Amino acid sequence: MKAVVVGAGRIGCGFAGELLHRSGYELVFVTRTAAHAARLNRSGGYVVRLVGPRSSEEHEVRDVRAVPATNPRLAASEIATADLIAISVGPTRLDQVAPLIAAGLARRRKPVNVLAFENGTDPGGRLRELVAATPGGESIASRHGFSGALVTRIVARRIDDGDRPPVFVGDPPDTFAVDRRRLVCPPLPIEGMVLTDDWDGWVCRKLFLFSAGHVMTAYLGHLKGYHYIHSAIRDPEIRAAVLGAMAEAQAGLAR
Repeated sequence: MKAVVVGAGRIGCGFAGELLHRSGYELVFVTRTAAHAARLNRSGGYVVRLVGPRSSEEHEVRDVRAVPATNPRLAASEIATADLIAISVGPTRLDQVAPLIAAGLARRRKPVNVLAFENGTDPGGRLRELVAATPGGESIASRHGFSGALVTRIVARRIDDGDRPPVFVGDPPDTFAVDRRRLVCPPLPIEGMVLTDDWDGWVCRKLFLFSAGHVMTAYLGHLKGYHYIHSAIRDPEIRAAVLGAMAEAQAGLAR
């Protein structure tokens, strides 16, 4: 199985790429620049360091290849032969990669699912619209699946140390929700993937529990002079307020 990941940043490498590698996929990244592709090809992979409250573990992602988006013909040929396509470029850059994705999909005979690992209410639908807006894109978009993928892992930083493989540092959660209704063919297995028919419910859960808990910690921590989330949440007053707000949001979502 082969997966093409468009975007080799913190989520593309530190979340989507790591889970796909763990699931047995051959990984090909489409990077923004030729220099970034050359670095990945030179190192042959990277390391994902997952840090928990009391311990950390490292996962090596080996034998990856990379092609630059500045070589659209080469990138499109990789997309044309992929069993899965993952997108992680940031929601504001979907319009920049849509023509490249459309070119690759146009060369396919079999349908494929495209998963947009972007925070948003419907990044898969937005990407489908952008692909459909390219020349001949409506027929291309209608043959393939486009779904969002809600990320639960925060990948806080990337560490570069000379010619050594880059290290992506994040937290352990590894689940992501995918809208089953937007897929055109049975999805191949991926560790952590949860298929749902209630996409809107998962989006609300992400925004009003996961994201709201983090942002409340940040706002209240700033007011009390903290510089980091992990420091702020250890403050008993802040912790009680954040957990209370999340419990209120949970009750509202349940209703």
